[in-house]
Amino acid sequence: MTRSRLFTLLQHSTCLLCLCLLGLCSINVSAQLKFRIEGHIDNTHAKPSKNDVGDSDIIVLNFGNLVRKDTVRIHNNAFHMEGEIPYPSSAFIEYKYGGNLILLDSSSYLFTLVKKDIDSTHATYEQEIKTKSTFHNTWEKFYDNKAKLVQERNQLNEAAQHTTNPDSALYYAFAIKAANKKIVAFYHQFAADHPNSYIAAYILVGAPDFSYANYMDVYSSFSDNIKNSYYGKNFYSRMIASKDDKKEEQAKTEIAQTAPGMFPVTNTIDTALNKIVLDKDFFSKHKYTLIEFWASWCGPCRKLNENLKKMTASFKEKDVELVGFSLDQGSEAWKIAMINDKLPWLQVSDLKAVDSPLAQYLKLGVIPANVLVDREGKIVRTNIYEGELEGFLKGVN
Repeated sequence: MTRSRLFTLLQHSTCLLCLCLLGLCSINVSAQLKFRIEGHIDNTHAKPSKNDVGDSDIIVLNFGNLVRKDTVRIHNNAFHMEGEIPYPSSAFIEYKYGGNLILLDSSSYLFTLVKKDIDSTHATYEQEIKTKSTFHNTWEKFYDNKAKLVQERNQLNEAAQHTTNPDSALYYAFAIKAANKKIVAFYHQFAADHPNSYIAAYILVGAPDFSYANYMDVYSSFSDNIKNSYYGKNFYSRMIASKDDKKEEQAKTEIAQTAPGMFPVTNTIDTALNKIVLDKDFFSKHKYTLIEFWASWCGPCRKLNENLKKMTASFKEKDVELVGFSLDQGSEAWKIAMINDKLPWLQVSDLKAVDSPLAQYLKLGVIPANVLVDREGKIVRTNIYEGELEGFLKGVN
């Protein structure tokens, strides 16, 4: 056995051990799925630049459901990756300017990056994945069809905003309601068409009506293997998080009543499921607290976390507490991303994703985003990054 092959086996064994410690490995590891990725970079359609993706650059396969990162270097504008996974898995193929989601099973994948000029001074890389993977192609087809339904609904919303006729406004109100019901029905039909499947467990947590009441029957139909996988655990934790609607409405009401400019009292949990309340008592322990909003599925957020790690000594020296607030839908993806990225600061979440009352109160349209809070719980800055953040830290006495 070669030294590199031995290292690969040891690396995968270590990843499996991490999963078991997290309680995420209740899978029959003897039935491994083998995937293969062939990558190609085409820089011939645009002007050459020293910043081109090319030889010696690193490609990272960053798994979303496993504590694992595979890496390879580009050689002759190509790369090759292969490996084994315990069950169908999601990952990001990351390169220095971006990334692309890929769903892996026992299949081969052709991944291409083609550089295209935007104008005389700017270029971009277009990505494409070709595969016969049922897992990947079912997901891609689902979101293509969903996008059409969402576009129809958004067109109705836009038309409704521009009408002044009462009858037209009433028509659009009914039409929008019907369009939303159509999207919900689309998810339910997908559940019916893909019973007891990993792809259903992966996709359905994004349903607009996802809740314990609406999807417990779907969860109950999953096999033990699916229930004990990342997807099953994530599915279950999302249902539990949405189970108590009264508490959720109470939280929304309390946040809505917060005085302008103040950080609302927010009930969260950490990755060990301990209750953490973000309130005046919490903020009073430090000069400032920087709340960084991120999610496991947000590539730019993950890269930003790497930059923040380099600043941890400065935060500590200036008595600035750094807190990560995850906008993930379930605890499993959040835990795995935190372990993969080796984040040393406090991590909290309300597991509400984009429906988080806090995210809505702060009107977070995109992430990464952050707020800087003083001892009194007052929001003093928003979206403070890079040079602005460094300048602020230097000015803290």
